Amino acid sequence: MSIKTTLSIVAVATILSGCEATYDQAKADKDIFNAARLLKKGVTPGRIDYNLNRVIEYCNQIQNNECLVVAHKYYGHFYVSPLLTKHKKFFSLWGFHDPGGTYENRYQHATEHILKALSYNGSEVNYDLQTQLYMSLSTAYYALGEKDKECEALANALLARTKLYPEGNEPIEHLPFNVNRMSEFIKHEQKRVGCAKVLPVK
Repeated sequence: MSIKTTLSIVAVATILSGCEATYDQAKADKDIFNAARLLKKGVTPGRIDYNLNRVIEYCNQIQNNECLVVAHKYYGHFYVSPLLTKHKKFFSLWGFHDPGGTYENRYQHATEHILKALSYNGSEVNYDLQTQLYMSLSTAYYALGEKDKECEALANALLARTKLYPEGNEPIEHLPFNVNRMSEFIKHEQKRVGCAKVLPVK
């Protein structure tokens, strides 16, 4: 290998390492935004996986819990998304950037990320976020065939929704099964699953 080639390789490596060193909160926020946008559009799951894993690594380093809540939330949504089913061949072959993540255990990883997001949800409780997280958690438990845990997640989602609108002024939404409010949708899901009266854990 020539000296010129060696110097070129060293220069490129230096530039790349410098780029990584400049990763900051602004870039993490941008990665989260792009991951959420791509997830909503249902495209490029590999990029979503890469972005969220990078954000979590960074936010763990700086101990930014607010950032971790959002990143783990979207990772949980990502793992239960139909997008992965469409790209089964890719993820079965290449796996995920998320350590330990495989196509086969994606629902288990969904529960882990969602539970982490819930654990980072600080003293100022965001009941809207809790509702979203518990609904995603119920989806993951449904896929895992864990009925009791699915019912528990639905009960917690309903509790969070009730606390979000204590006056009963819940907004009307366009939801499946001809229901107009999220609380009604959650009750429909409880009935579908065959949940007995389950007390929420929080």
